[in-house]
Amino acid sequence: MSPLTDLFVAEIRRVAATGQVQEIEDTEFGRKYTVPGELNGPAGSVRVLTVWLQEPEQSAPRLVTVHPR
Repeated sequence: MSPLTDLFVAEIRRVAATGQVQEIEDTEFGRKYTVPGELNGPAGSVRVLTVWLQEPEQSAPRLVTVHPR
């Protein structure tokens, strides 16, 4: 991966580890978590919402999407 991709991934992981869950919703695909946060990078920062899905029988949620707030 490139250094910028590594930075982006690290920032997403930081939001997941330190952010407060804003919403939890049970869906047909599993439990969905919405976590707001701020991504920091070389060009500045942006407030985002991350959405994670914990599928049945999976131990950890996976990232579904990230979009600006």
